[in-house]
Amino acid sequence: MKVHKKSAFVWLGIHFLILLAILLFPFYRKVTSFLSHFLSSCILHDRLALYCPLCGGTRALEAIFSLKIASALALNPFITLLFFAAIAWDIWALIRLLRGKNKLYRLPTWGWILLISVMLLYGIIRNVLLITAAYDPLGDLVGFWHA
Repeated sequence: MKVHKKSAFVWLGIHFLILLAILLFPFYRKVTSFLSHFLSSCILHDRLALYCPLCGGTRALEAIFSLKIASALALNPFITLLFFAAIAWDIWALIRLLRGKNKLYRLPTWGWILLISVMLLYGIIRNVLLITAAYDPLGDLVGFWHA
């Protein structure tokens, strides 16, 4: 078993950045909550009263880090499932690294197309449920559509 040094360095570098992002996440939450009083956070949310596929993603990640998986799924199932898919993809990259492969994180074109299609479909379904059935797990926009 031969491990490519460059690939191992890339894998370790990515994990260092992930660890840094996790450690800085509480600081990010404080800064964004402060700045939300001055800056718009999401154009779809603020101007059109609709949710983008990523709305609630930060709250979902916060729930995941607090080990509240059911709550994370309710807040944003797309981000929650994407988080766990990324972990699986990372485990696969580690296996590829240990097998001596040098391209660890390559996603084929069909994978990108599938990811974007699922994200768009989720965004559409989420807003249709908000408008027609008053289903709003975030609770931000139900008052606008069903006042």
